Amino acid sequence: MSDRENPFDLGDEAAAEYDAWYDTPEGRAVLQQEARCVGELLAGAPRPWLEVGTGTGRFGGELGADACLDPSRGMLRLASRRLPAAVLGTAEALPFRDGSVGGVFCVAALEFLPAPGAAFAEVARVLRPGGRAVFGFFAREGLWARMYRELGQDPASVFHRARFYSLGAVQALGEGAGLAAAGVRATLFEPPGTPPSTRVEDEAAAGAGFAAIALQKPPP
Repeated sequence: MSDRENPFDLGDEAAAEYDAWYDTPEGRAVLQQEARCVGELLAGAPRPWLEVGTGTGRFGGELGADACLDPSRGMLRLASRRLPAAVLGTAEALPFRDGSVGGVFCVAALEFLPAPGAAFAEVARVLRPGGRAVFGFFAREGLWARMYRELGQDPASVFHRARFYSLGAVQALGEGAGLAAAGVRATLFEPPGTPPSTRVEDEAAAGAGFAAIALQKPPP
């Protein structure tokens, strides 16, 4: 995919603007809650850990990724300051060997994958047997996804191409790649613009704006 064909290859200014939101009170609180959900599900997965769709590396840095990948050079330039190995690439063609990682996580990037089935297959390929993948996403029926769908009505918005998933749809993608569901967390029960509470549920709770699901690769 060339830069011209890649709508998510953000320039330095756009990447910096995106990153700066996480320094706001709301951004810091959201980061903490989403990272908590993903981290609880990823805990115990063997190393090394790979973050797919790292953006500027906020979640990878928070959770201690050993490597990260993103299709945006502008994003990666910031991510490289937070993570030891920042790789340019796409989720649909991971530049890693079969069975080379123990844990994979992807936070708020599933919505932008052009071929999610291929991406899940790639994640399953690079995971070692017994490894675990965690996908964190904005729940399709939640208030956050609703806000992003409204923003996406503008063709100039990055959310114009975003797709939002239910927990069942994400689990089905994992199962289609040979991965078994191994746990769920949910948070962001308050609407955007409202300080989020520290509430986290270990199920697909109604009203959650953000959900995370762990997917395990079976042993041989």
